[in-house]
Amino acid sequence: MLYYTDLHIHSKYSRATSKSCNLEELAFWAKKKGLSLISTGDFTHPAWFNEIKEKLVPSENGTFRLKPEIEKEIFQGTEPVKFILSVEISTIYKKWDKTRKVHHVCFVPDLQAAENFRLKLETIGNIKSDGRPILGLDSRNLLETVLEAGENSYIIPAHIWTPWFSVLGSKSGFDSIEDCYGDLSEHIFAVETGLSSDPEMNWHVSKLDKFRLVSNSDAHSPSKLAREATVFTKEPDYYSIMNALKTGDGYCGTVEFFPEEGKYHEDGHRKCNVCLTPEETKALNGICPVCGKPLTIGVSYRVNELSDRKEIITPPATAGQTFSLVPLQEILAEILGVGTASKSVSAEYERLTSKFGSELSILREVPVDELKKSSTLLGEAVSRLREGKVIKQAGYDGEYGIIRLFEDSELVKKKFVNLKLNIDIPKPAEAAVEKTSVVEKPPKKKGLDEYQEAAVIENSNQLLIAAGPGSGKTTVLTHRIAYLINNKGIMPENILGITFTRRAAEEMRNRLSKLLGEASDKINLHTFHSLCFSVLRENLDREIRVMSDEEKALTMDEEALSFDDLITLTLELFEENPELLCRYREKFRYVSVDEYQDIDENQYRLIRMLVPSDGNIFVIGDLNQAIYGFRGGDAKFFNSFTEDYPDTKIVNLKNNYRSTNSIVSASNQMINCFNIVSAFDKPHEKITIHSAPTDKAEAEYITSTIESLIGGHSFFSIDSARSGGENEDYSFSDFAILYRTSSQLPPISEALKRSGMPFVKLSNDLLCERKDIKEILKKLNDLQPVSEQIEILGEKIDRYILNYLLKLAKESNDKNDFIHKISFLTEADILDKRADRITLMSLHASKGLEFKCVFIAGLENEILPLYRAKTPDEIEEERRLLYVGMTRAEDRLYLTHSEKRMWLGAYRNLEISPFLEKIKDDLLNLSKFEKVYKEKDKSEQLSLF
Repeated sequence: MLYYTDLHIHSKYSRATSKSCNLEELAFWAKKKGLSLISTGDFTHPAWFNEIKEKLVPSENGTFRLKPEIEKEIFQGTEPVKFILSVEISTIYKKWDKTRKVHHVCFVPDLQAAENFRLKLETIGNIKSDGRPILGLDSRNLLETVLEAGENSYIIPAHIWTPWFSVLGSKSGFDSIEDCYGDLSEHIFAVETGLSSDPEMNWHVSKLDKFRLVSNSDAHSPSKLAREATVFTKEPDYYSIMNALKTGDGYCGTVEFFPEEGKYHEDGHRKCNVCLTPEETKALNGICPVCGKPLTIGVSYRVNELSDRKEIITPPATAGQTFSLVPLQEILAEILGVGTASKSVSAEYERLTSKFGSELSILREVPVDELKKSSTLLGEAVSRLREGKVIKQAGYDGEYGIIRLFEDSELVKKKFVNLKLNIDIPKPAEAAVEKTSVVEKPPKKKGLDEYQEAAVIENSNQLLIAAGPGSGKTTVLTHRIAYLINNKGIMPENILGITFTRRAAEEMRNRLSKLLGEASDKINLHTFHSLCFSVLRENLDREIRVMSDEEKALTMDEEALSFDDLITLTLELFEENPELLCRYREKFRYVSVDEYQDIDENQYRLIRMLVPSDGNIFVIGDLNQAIYGFRGGDAKFFNSFTEDYPDTKIVNLKNNYRSTNSIVSASNQMINCFNIVSAFDKPHEKITIHSAPTDKAEAEYITSTIESLIGGHSFFSIDSARSGGENEDYSFSDFAILYRTSSQLPPISEALKRSGMPFVKLSNDLLCERKDIKEILKKLNDLQPVSEQIEILGEKIDRYILNYLLKLAKESNDKNDFIHKISFLTEADILDKRADRITLMSLHASKGLEFKCVFIAGLENEILPLYRAKTPDEIEEERRLLYVGMTRAEDRLYLTHSEKRMWLGAYRNLEISPFLEKIKDDLLNLSKFEKVYKEKDKSEQLSLF
C-alpha cells in the first residue's frame, strides 16, 4: 500500500500561523489533500499538549487518532487520518566563533517520551510562548536530549538549506551534518530538503548520500498541508516510517515543490528588487548592486558551494522517486485569473475534490482525459505538470517563486498555440549604486600588554593594581599566581585567592587550570564567606549551620550563623587564638584579593589579620566601580592600602580591551574620569539613547532591536520585515538587559515572552534563601540518604534545580556536607551552562560580566539615580553603578528611558537621568518612538534634554 505523509506542520500556537490549525481542521484538510498520516507539530507547547491529550487517543505502533466521536463527524465512515508526535525546535547558539541558527524536527513515539522531553526543555528555555520554541542550545545537546526522552525518539534536521535557519544554511549553518551534531551524528538518518531544494539538487553533495530525503509542508495553515510530502509503503505507523527512513524498507520517495517556487531558491535582496543566479552573485562578490550590503545567499548557491558532483549519472542508493507538483489552488488561481484565497478558487476546489477525490489524486493519479471532461484547461494544466512542462520564476530572499503552466496569451485566447514552456521569466532590472562599506570589528587582545606584564612580574611582594573595566583584571590575577608558582617557586597550597562571588572564583579556577594544569587544584580559592566557613568548620567542635537573618528570627535557632556571623566569628577566633592565626598566616603566605574597592570593615580586618604589614599581598580594584556602599563596602580601604602596606608598588592598567572607543569615551565622560582608554582606535557604533512614551513601548523597542540585531530569530521576523536578516553574528547570550530595580521587569519580561526569544533573569540571591529550598532543608534528617530525601521533598520545585540538588546530594558525604555546599550557591551559579539566553539582570549583578550588546533600561531621575539616594556620596555611587553597566558592553550600548511608567505604585512622568548630560553629542545616536516611520531630514539633531 502506497500512502502519503506530512511530518512537519504547526499548530495555532506557533507564531504567524492560522487560528484554524487545530486537530480537527488539520485532520479534515489532511484527508482532503490525500494524506494518510500527519504529525501533530508543536507538542512541547503546554496548551497544545493538553489538546493532544484531550482529543487524541493512542492507536497502533506509535500513532494516534482523534477520539471516536470527533473522528466520526469528520471522516463519516472513510479511513481516518492518523497522527504522530512531532515538534520543530529552533536553536540559536555560538559554535566555533559563529552564531548558528538551526531548526530540527523532533519525533517521539508516545506521550511519556513527549512529557520527558517537554519537562527537560522547560529547564532550558521558554516553551510557552511559541509552538516552535527557540532555545539557546547546541544542536548536539538537543539531539542528546531527544535521545534521552525515550527509546525510538529521533531528530530530522529541518529544511536543511534555508539560509537563515538550517544545518547547511549559508547564513548560520555548518558545512556538514557531522559538524553540527558532533559525536551523536550517527543518530541522524534522514534530512528534510525544504521548499527551495529538491532531491536532485541534494544528490550533488556526496556527504548527503547516507541520509534519506524527506519533504514536508511546514504548514502554517491547514490548507497548506501536502504542498510537499513523503511517500511510503508498508504500514502507516510510527515505527514503520522510522524504520523505512533508516533502512529504506518501505521508503518510496517524495512529493516536491518545484524548487524555484521556494522563497530562498536564488540569491538577492527583496527590498532592493534584486534576484540573481549563483553565477551573477559570484561576479558581484556577494554584494548587492543596489544597497551595497551582502546579498541573501539562496539554496542554489549554497548547494553549488558544497557540491562535489557536477552531473548525476546514478542517484545514491538511499534515493527514492521524486514527483514535482504545483498545489491545486495555485493551478486554479492561474486559470481563473484570481488569487488563491478567492471564493471562486475555493468553490472550484471543493467541486473537483468532491468529484475526483483528494488533491494528490487529482494531481498524480486521475486520468487526464477524465479531468478534461470536467475542465479542458485543468486537464491540460495537469498534463503539463506531470510532464514537468512549467514556466518558472525563482523565489529569493523570502519571496516565493512563481510556477506557471500557461502563457498569459494562452489564457486570454483560451487555446494553446506557440507554447514556450520551461523558460525563465526575465528578472527585474538592477540599478547600480555606490556600495556601502562594512564596519570592521575591533581586533582581539593577544598576550599581555606592557602594563599587564609589569603587574605580573613585579618583584615587590605588596602590589596594588588599579584596573579599569575591560583591562584584563582576571588575566592579570591568574597570570600573577602562575608567575609566583612557575618563576618564584611558591607552592600552590600556600596561595590564597579571595573573590566576591563563587562565579568569579570558578572563572579563576578554570583559567588557572589552563595555565598550570593539575597544580591549580591545590590553590586555595574562596569567597570571603566560604573561607570563613572552612576555618570555622576545621576549628570549632560543633555543627556549623548557616541561615539568613530572617530565617534565624523565624526558627529562633540561636546556634545557627548568618553570613555576617561567619566573618565575625572567624575574627573572634583569630583574636582569641594567636597560634591559630599564625598557622593560617603560614598556610596562606601569598594572598590576592579581587574587587578590593568593595570590601567592608570586617573583610578589611580579616585581610589585615591574615597579611601583616610586611606580608605578601596582591590586590586589584577600581574606585570607579565601588558600588556596594549600601551594604558596608568602603573605598577608603583601597585608598589606605599604601599606608597599611608601606612597600606597596602601584600599577595602573590603562587599556580597555572589551569595549569600543565610543563606549569607553561615553562612559568616561559620564563619570568624568579618563584614566582608561579603548585599545581600539577605529570608529564604531555610536551609543543609542532611545526615548519611549511608556515603559511598555520601551520594552517593545528593546525586544525588536534584539530581533533585528540577531538577524531575525524566526522566519516571521524576517518575512514581516521586523528584521532585515542582516546577520551581525550575535546569539542570544550576547545580549544583556540591565535594570536598577526589579519593579522595572514586568513590561520587559512580557515583551520577551511574546517574542518567543529565550531569556533568563539572573539573580545573586542565595539558593538556600528561596522559600521552597528552605522548606526542604528544614525537613532533612540524618537517617536517610540525602538524595532519597531530596527526591521526595523536591517534587514541586523547578525540575532543573531538583536535578542539580540531586547531583549535589549524591556528591555529599552527609546532610551537613550537603547543606554546606548549597549554602554558598546563588541561582545564577546553577543555571544550565549549555543554554543560550538573553540575560536580564540588575546593574549590581552585572558586575564582572561582559556582553556584546547591552541595554540599560529606565534611565530616568528617581530610578538612576534612585530616589533613595539623597547625599552627594549616595548619588555618586549611583553614577558609578551606571558606569559599571555601560562598561559591560563590548560592541553596542543602548540607553533607554520612557516619558511615563508605572513607578512606586502609580503612573508617573519622570525626567531623563541627569547622568547622561556629560556625554557629548558626537558619541550619541538619539532615537524616539514613532508609530509610523517617516523619513527625517538627516541634518536634524534630536534634543536629549
